[in-house]
Amino acid sequence: MRKNREFGWEEVGPSQEGERFTFSDEAVNHMVDINERFKALQVEHPIVRRNSDYDMEEARMLNEIYSPLMSEVIYFASQSGLMIVFDWMSWAEGNYWLRSERPNKWEEFDVETARMMVTALVRSDYFSYSMPISFFGSGNFFGVFDHLTNLLVRGYR
Repeated sequence: MRKNREFGWEEVGPSQEGERFTFSDEAVNHMVDINERFKALQVEHPIVRRNSDYDMEEARMLNEIYSPLMSEVIYFASQSGLMIVFDWMSWAEGNYWLRSERPNKWEEFDVETARMMVTALVRSDYFSYSMPISFFGSGNFFGVFDHLTNLLVRGYR
C-alpha cells in the first residue's frame, strides 16, 4: 500500500522524483535516533577516517559492530519514502559532490538533493554488497544523512 504523504496513510518504498515530500514526525524522530546512535558509535569505535587502513581484526570488529546499524539505515531509507526513484547512476552532480574535498559540502544541499544523494549512496552500496566499514568509512553517507536529518528537524519537508 502506498502512503499519501500529505495525509499520513501507510507507505512502502521510495517516492518518485519531483513528488511532494512530507515526512512524518515519527520518521524524523527515527532518523534522529539513527543519527545519534551513529555518532555514539563513532566516538567509541571510529569508522569514519581519512586514512582507512584497518588491520583484518579491526575491520572484522568494526563490521560486526556497525552491521546492525547499516541494515537499519538501508531498510529505513528504502521503506520510509526517504529515497527517490531517479537515474542515480548517471547523476553527474552526485559524482561531483562525492569527489569534492570541500569541507561542509553537504550543507549546500536542499532536502531534495540530499535525498537524491542518500538514494545514490544506498543504491550503489546495495549493488556492490559492501560491508559497513566501506559504506560508512568514507563519511559520505552520514555527512549527508546528518545534514538531511537536521533539515527535517528544522521543518524543511
